[in-house]
Amino acid sequence: MEELQRNLSQMHQVERLRGLVKAVEITAAVAWTEFAPIVPELMFLPEKDRHVLAAACQVRSHYLITGDKKHFSQWFGKTVQGIRIEPPTNLLADFRMRNP
Repeated sequence: MEELQRNLSQMHQVERLRGLVKAVEITAAVAWTEFAPIVPELMFLPEKDRHVLAAACQVRSHYLITGDKKHFSQWFGKTVQGIRIEPPTNLLADFRMRNP
């Protein structure tokens, strides 16, 4: 949440984010190593980022939205373990197409 807020330039964006976060469910994370046998893609990520994909797998996310182009761009637009990985800009474009 803090990182997102730092990257938003307008107050109405921050307010919208705060409203959206109210619908977020927070769960306890398990170690990424528990997912390594079933999610081989984890091994292509630096260890500091593996927990991100593992957490998405743990909660059976539909999307993983990340601005981390350096480590996740190889999967942008692709589905890994049932999770669509996208940068924020692609998701925004998709929502705009659905809600003109």
